[in-house]
Amino acid sequence: RIMGSLMKGSGIQGTSPMAHSLNELLHKQPYSIIAHGVFWGFFFMFFTPILGSLWLFVGTLVRLVLYYTGYSSKRIDVEESVELAVVITGCDTGFGLDLARALAQKKGFHVFAGCLRKESFAQFKENERITPVQFDVTSDKEAQEFAKTVSAWLRSDDDDNTTNKKCSRYLHAVVCNAGVGYGGLIDWNPMKDYRVSMEVNFFGVVRTVKTFLPHLKQQVKRGGGGESYYRDSRIVIVSSMAGLNSSAFSSPYQASKHATESFSNGLRLEMKDLGIQVVTINPSFHKTPLTGDMAGLVRASWEHTSPEIKEEYGEEYLEKSVVEMMHVPQGMMWRPHVVTEGLVSAIELVHPSPKILIGLDTTLLLLLRFCPPTAFDWFMPDFGARPAFVQQGNNSKDKSKKE
Repeated sequence: RIMGSLMKGSGIQGTSPMAHSLNELLHKQPYSIIAHGVFWGFFFMFFTPILGSLWLFVGTLVRLVLYYTGYSSKRIDVEESVELAVVITGCDTGFGLDLARALAQKKGFHVFAGCLRKESFAQFKENERITPVQFDVTSDKEAQEFAKTVSAWLRSDDDDNTTNKKCSRYLHAVVCNAGVGYGGLIDWNPMKDYRVSMEVNFFGVVRTVKTFLPHLKQQVKRGGGGESYYRDSRIVIVSSMAGLNSSAFSSPYQASKHATESFSNGLRLEMKDLGIQVVTINPSFHKTPLTGDMAGLVRASWEHTSPEIKEEYGEEYLEKSVVEMMHVPQGMMWRPHVVTEGLVSAIELVHPSPKILIGLDTTLLLLLRFCPPTAFDWFMPDFGARPAFVQQGNNSKDKSKKE
């Protein structure tokens, strides 16, 4: 929303093919390392030349060395006798669906695709390496059933009757992806919007993690008795740049993502001693069903407000301010496959980055996070309209002055 507002304010109507190509290129290694070092190096040089120079040359050099020596670029090589389970929530559409399909094409992976609706199972019927499971992340019962399904698969160790080969199975990754979004003013959003947002976007993540954490810990425990154990497991949490920045007109979504961000950071620190990696993905605007009609989400919020609230704000404010600010044209959104590639990397890399920002605009959005509130408020564009009751109050003041 921040970037969409700024782009509209500057007259930009869409993202050019060249910008998309640049975005895709700069999310691939080693180009992302170089771009990251150059940007932050020059940024620090502006304020502290010595620190900036160190970041530009030493920091970038170290990261490039880690990349080319294989530390940060090495991908997991799945042996023929091993199968790795990946649990993904929110696979009905969007990133979850794309990720499930992408991983199913990778050697050694078996995907358990959590779907809210059973109708979504049809998308996976021709792929034997995807097991769809009905999973509403707000349901404790369905969470336990999901865990039982995965646990049964892990215990089976798949004896192949044709080759008499035993296949070891491990839970490699849990991807918390399911999410919902609500828009509108705080004055318009009912408490239900906040409860649902927190229940899905935050508590859904907590529930999913706590459901599968015993399985991940068990794989670490197995090493204590001399048995083979798995040491590459990880939890991947799909957050958002909305979890790092705030803007108007979507407080239910942003509050839930800020909570998710904090939970993810705490989880990463706690899992460190267990050898379980935690990766947080923070995409900016990408084309998904969730971002497809944000203006429609605002209208839905407006429709459920009381007649008194509607009279206070007026239709003009709705159209000229909120809907206009929330409407981000599809041309301004990045192609979603870049996020899918980032998720695949988080799952495949031996040493993934603990935080992955996706989208060229994420760098600017990250800078805004460090702005003082007064500077941030000044930087944000004007809404372009005032609520009807504010205009009436101003008109009354003008009349009294004239009298």
